[in-house]
Amino acid sequence: MNPAARLPGTPEWSLAVSGFFLNFFWEMVQSPLYRDVAERSYAELLVSRLHCTLGDVAILLVAYGIVAWARQDRQWVMNLRFRDLAVFTGLGLGYTVVSEWVNVDLRSGWAYDPAMPRVPLLGTGLAPFVQWIVLPPVIAFVSATLLRGRGVRGA
Repeated sequence: MNPAARLPGTPEWSLAVSGFFLNFFWEMVQSPLYRDVAERSYAELLVSRLHCTLGDVAILLVAYGIVAWARQDRQWVMNLRFRDLAVFTGLGLGYTVVSEWVNVDLRSGWAYDPAMPRVPLLGTGLAPFVQWIVLPPVIAFVSATLLRGRGVRGA
């Protein structure tokens, strides 16, 4: 069997697919809180938000892989435990806080609109901060649900 044909039954695939759609929706909704909305065409914004979404998926997959490595269980999403979700979420949130700081404050790679509330002490935009608190557990739950629908069982 072609290895690519087995991909849809993996935790990584279900995380990537659910993570793509949920993060893309979030990226589009939070767009008005970034300065580039007033400066770019719709096509440029779409490409930018797709780029951000693919980055979000990469962050999710790396965080998932770290938890899987620590647990020695690639199927950990099938048996969700608070500690695993906290680490999974914390890794994504930690990366986001550092990335936003580097890209907004140090490199000026992107900019917040004045309407973007900032997290006190950190200075991170509230929208991406909340994104990485809310979405990883939701994505893990959706992923597990998708896998169960395919007949995949946890360890």
